[in-house]
Amino acid sequence: MTTPPPPPPRSRSARPGGYAAPGSPGGAPARFGSPAASVPGAGSGSQRGGRPRSLGGRGAGGGRDVASPVPLLIGAVAVALSAVIVIVTALNGRASSVWFLTLPIIEPGLWWLSVLGYLLTPLVVIVAFGLNRIWQRDGLRDRAFTPRPGYGLALKWMVGLSFLLALWHIVNLATVVSDLWVNP
Repeated sequence: MTTPPPPPPRSRSARPGGYAAPGSPGGAPARFGSPAASVPGAGSGSQRGGRPRSLGGRGAGGGRDVASPVPLLIGAVAVALSAVIVIVTALNGRASSVWFLTLPIIEPGLWWLSVLGYLLTPLVVIVAFGLNRIWQRDGLRDRAFTPRPGYGLALKWMVGLSFLLALWHIVNLATVVSDLWVNP
């Protein structure tokens, strides 16, 4: 009596909970030597919804996908603009007693500078930090993606600095609002 031959192997995609390689025809995994396997990065060029990777803020163009410096630039520009607003308001302010300090507080007609500074720091910097984190996590789905953890660290420091700058804008706004409250 002879034993029957073993059953032919099934593909992973045919198994329950199996995996189908992206870009492989019919859900079957791409095999070595197949057209989908021979093209570098085949099937990994789009995100959910069919959107190309280059629209996510990462570089496209023949090379590897690298984390985008756009959130870092947004955060740096927001901190720089807010610092300029702090300097302008400090140089053009009037001496006012705040707690136990005498600070140069803006004129009541320039309250919009402090509102703009408060929107830039910390709000815009926090949004830039969130964008960086989302884009880098999303990029990790692609094997060709190169993360840049230094961008996140730099943005963390910018968020801390932005809270210090925001304190100046909050004190200016609070002083202007209290002046308008007391002297209508």
